[in-house]
Amino acid sequence: MEKGSFSMTFLFVLFVITTCVSMSSIPVVEGGEIKLNVPCNTTANCHQKTSCPGRRMVLRCVHNFCQCNW
Repeated sequence: MEKGSFSMTFLFVLFVITTCVSMSSIPVVEGGEIKLNVPCNTTANCHQKTSCPGRRMVLRCVHNFCQCNW
């Protein structure tokens, strides 16, 4: 086997493994909420005090407590 084809095969296998791992780490849950123990008056107040752990989560003030929705 040539040296060039070996490195290409290795890179392809590495790519497949990383793709599978990254896809499996995505949560299957379509929607949900995380109630944070941070009191608030407005949604802007929440953004000043805390943030959500995920990028796609929306931070809002619900019933005087900050909450992350997705």
